[in-house]
Amino acid sequence: MLGLFRKELRDLVRQPRALLAALLYPLLVVPLLGAALDRGAPAPPCLRLSSDATGPLARAVTASSELPSCRATAGNRLSVAVARDAVLVDARDWRGPDRDLQALVARLRGRVASVIAERMGIDSAAAATLADSVRIVSKPAPARHGLAMVVPLLALFLAALGAVYPALESGVGERETGTLLGLLQSPLSDAAVVAAKAAAAWVCACLAVAVATAAAVAWLMLDPRSAAELAPLTAGTVTRALALVAIAAMPLAVGALLASLWSRSIREAQQYVMILVAAAVLLAGSAIGVAGRAAVHLPVADAAGALAAVLSPERAPVPPLAPILLLNGALALALGGLTVRRTRRLRQAL
Repeated sequence: MLGLFRKELRDLVRQPRALLAALLYPLLVVPLLGAALDRGAPAPPCLRLSSDATGPLARAVTASSELPSCRATAGNRLSVAVARDAVLVDARDWRGPDRDLQALVARLRGRVASVIAERMGIDSAAAATLADSVRIVSKPAPARHGLAMVVPLLALFLAALGAVYPALESGVGERETGTLLGLLQSPLSDAAVVAAKAAAAWVCACLAVAVATAAAVAWLMLDPRSAAELAPLTAGTVTRALALVAIAAMPLAVGALLASLWSRSIREAQQYVMILVAAAVLLAGSAIGVAGRAAVHLPVADAAGALAAVLSPERAPVPPLAPILLLNGALALALGGLTVRRTRRLRQAL
């Protein structure tokens, strides 16, 4: 089986159509995705006083905020309610990073201490006490539509494509060229043939995702605003992310090989594998909304949900790796059994 696996990898190098397609897609898709997600310069934050914020304290806060009025812009909104002894900041309409929100509140607190003391005629101690009363009473809901949600979809999409192209070449492609006939006449068992071909497709899928990861990291280094939407890309984070995608790619590689061997032509196989790619993306998307909050317990989807939790800057809890490995491994073995049966029927039809 090991010799057949090496033969499959050599075929990818000697006839690099499948390998080039699997590797060129990440290099093209990642910059296009970056351009699509480039939302331009972030809208400046603005200040909106509550309707009952009247009096000298409200006017002093307005003057000391250093933020434009919401009447002039539709950017990130901070609603400020001025109570008798406190300045309450409602940040439910804030859409920027948490650290920017904290920085604005700290700036507001500092300006309250320095400016209000002068305008209201109170001493420094009272101004400091009033400045300490500036606090956030409502934090914004965490955004669920950032890069941490998009990257798992892209990773599973590229993993599926990376498995599809070598599966097409080693399945229906070899069947059309006649090389599969000679392989099935060899003494190798059906299980060994399927395992070697599926392993080669899986390796190509992992390689495609690795190339996409390198391209994404390079893109993030050029765009600090995008990097802020992801957890810090340490070696541990990247390793866990690649491991999750590799686990999810196992059933995708076997499923692509099954669709290839089941088909009578390349065109028919392409229709089947495109359904497989769409299913992978849909399964990944089903896990995004509950990433870090609940277990999805679906193959491919649970890996995508865990990947979203790993990449999220909100530090969502990452599900344990063992159930994800067992679930995806079980599906890969089940699909492998169907692929072995299909290979046996092809051998018997010779």
